[in-house]
Amino acid sequence: MSEIKVPIHHLNMFTLARPDSVIDGINVYSSRHEAGRLLYEQNPIEADLVIGVPDSGVPAAIGYSEASGIPYGAALLKNKVWEEPLFYRHRN
Repeated sequence: MSEIKVPIHHLNMFTLARPDSVIDGINVYSSRHEAGRLLYEQNPIEADLVIGVPDSGVPAAIGYSEASGIPYGAALLKNKVWEEPLFYRHRN
């Protein structure tokens, strides 16, 4: 089992960063994916489905799924379409 030591400020960057970002030479998507694999090694469970919540958790969920053999699925979907609130439309 590998051990990863990451300063606290990097944890925030890995949580909030875009998945295609590279921080200190480490690809954010790859690090999230590996975190999911390590989580399974440390905490194996029985389950029917693995999901990632919020969106930044999806790569870790996929890593957990691959390591455990539990299928990954999208069970919670966020509405990514933003509509201008009615209040602002009639504000003129």
